Amino acid sequence: MDHPNVKVEKMSGFNIEPVLLRLSQLRNLNADGSISFESLDGVDEFESYFRTAIKIDGKTDAFVRSVIRKAIHAEQVMTAGDFLKHCKRIASTLSIENQQPYKVIFPIWGGLESLSGRRVWEDVTITFNIS
Repeated sequence: MDHPNVKVEKMSGFNIEPVLLRLSQLRNLNADGSISFESLDGVDEFESYFRTAIKIDGKTDAFVRSVIRKAIHAEQVMTAGDFLKHCKRIASTLSIENQQPYKVIFPIWGGLESLSGRRVWEDVTITFNIS
C-alpha cells in the first residue's frame, strides 16, 4: 500500500533511538492493546523533536506532525527502523485518503444564473458570482 510519492527519511545528525527508548518508558500498554501516556505535555516535546528529525518530502508541517503523532502511538517499543516504517505507512495512507477528485466549472456566457451562489462540499465552501 506504499504511495510512490511519499519519501520519509531521518535527517542526518539525529539519533532517535534513545528518544524512542525514553518514549517507550513513558507509555502504558492498556488491556485493550491501545497505548496511553502518563502526561500529554511530554508527548508534545517528543512530537517536536521528531518533527525536526524526520523529513517527509513535499508535505506540510501539519501533515508531518499528524504522521508523527500517529506513529508515536503505533507500538509500545520501537527501533528507529520501526518508527520510520510506521511513518512511511501512515504517510502513504493519509496521502491516499486525502486525494479527492475535484470538478471545476467555468462560466458560460448566458449561464450565470446556474453558477451564481454559494456551494458547500464537505469542508470546502465556494462562492460563485459574476465578478
